Amino acid sequence: MKIIRLTKTSRNRVDVVFTGDKYLFINPDFGLIALAQRHEPDSGLFHVQRTEQISKKMIEETITDNEPSSIVVLGFEYHEECNKPQHTLPYVVSVKLEKR
Repeated sequence: MKIIRLTKTSRNRVDVVFTGDKYLFINPDFGLIALAQRHEPDSGLFHVQRTEQISKKMIEETITDNEPSSIVVLGFEYHEECNKPQHTLPYVVSVKLEKR
């Protein structure tokens, strides 16, 4: 698991948790605002769900900057949640702690 800080200020902050096959975009005020899930292992295609709290450009730049250079082309399929009266995606994020 890798934590990526996207914004340097606390105002409108967005952090990303990369789990290996998913990018979880989290805002401290709204919660989970975008989810990018790899279509298949070692694939460059991502299925993305997003709210109006984050731009497509921010999602694409984050994934492009963090994917290995061996994947030449990245593709994105967007499923918009912008037309719904919510600022967060309908998921609950849980964290499991384990001793090393």
